[in-house]
Amino acid sequence: MDGTTIVAESRLQVGTLFGFLTLVAAAALIRGVIGAQTTGGRVAVIVIFGALLVLFIARWVIIARRPAHLEITEDAIRYVTRAGKASELSRHEGDELRFFRRAAGRTWILGLTVAAPGTPAGPGQVLTPLSFFSRKAVRQGCQTRGWTVAN
Repeated sequence: MDGTTIVAESRLQVGTLFGFLTLVAAAALIRGVIGAQTTGGRVAVIVIFGALLVLFIARWVIIARRPAHLEITEDAIRYVTRAGKASELSRHEGDELRFFRRAAGRTWILGLTVAAPGTPAGPGQVLTPLSFFSRKAVRQGCQTRGWTVAN
C-alpha cells in the first residue's frame, strides 16, 4: 500500500483498560472465595467472576491480535473494523477533519468527521468508534497525508 499511512488502535489504551478489568475481576474472585461462608457461595463467586475473568482476557486477546485501523491516503481515510468492514471519509467532502464525541448511554464514543462551519460533527460520513485510538497518532497520520485536524 504505497502512499498509505496505517494507524492502529493504541495497544497502551487497550492494555490499560483490559488490564484494569482483569485485575478487578481477579481481585473480586479471590476476595469472594476467601469471604464466602458456604460452599454454594464459593461456587457462585467462582462461576460469576471466573466467567468475567475469562471474558475480559478473551476480548483483550481478540482486540490485541486484530486491532481496528485507519488507512490514510491523500484522497480518503478508511476505518477498517476487526471484522474487515470499512467506512470512509473522502477528500471531496473537505480536507479539514474534526474529532467529536457522541453519547452512547452513559459513555462517549469518539469519532472523526469532515468539519463543516457551524456544525460539531460535520455533514457527511463519520468514522466511529475510535475510542481506542490515540488522537495524537491519528492527527499525525492525517497531517502526514495533507489533512488538517481542527481539534
